[in-house]
Amino acid sequence: MEETTFENAQVGDRVYSCAHYCEEGKTTNGIITDIDLNNTYPIVVNFGKLRAIFTIKGMYHHDFPAGQVLFWSKPEFVVPVRPKRKKIIEGYVGVSVQEPSIVGIVASLTNLYETPEQVRYIMNVGKVVFIKIEIEE
Repeated sequence: MEETTFENAQVGDRVYSCAHYCEEGKTTNGIITDIDLNNTYPIVVNFGKLRAIFTIKGMYHHDFPAGQVLFWSKPEFVVPVRPKRKKIIEGYVGVSVQEPSIVGIVASLTNLYETPEQVRYIMNVGKVVFIKIEIEE
């Protein structure tokens, strides 16, 4: 089982903290220098001239709202793409009495009107339907 926390950490292990500076291209930026399991923050890490303490679960000793900030190596983040947004289109559309098909209705989506009277006046059709659909943008 792969370890993500520090129950089995040892002095000398190299680690990464996103709360501390890391040189470009490196995957670790600190070394565990002390472990005191009788302490609330038992993991002591040396980051060059700076020392910091962490919990076994990799939480920073301050009230740091980010959760786990200590890792075995630099995490690789996959940035998700924006999810598709849903848009509701609704309105009245005229349908040819000869061919009242869904294809004809969908083809008319660019000609949606607020009232049935507008459809009858502008499109000169007898049959009018109200549609409401949800599409992805």
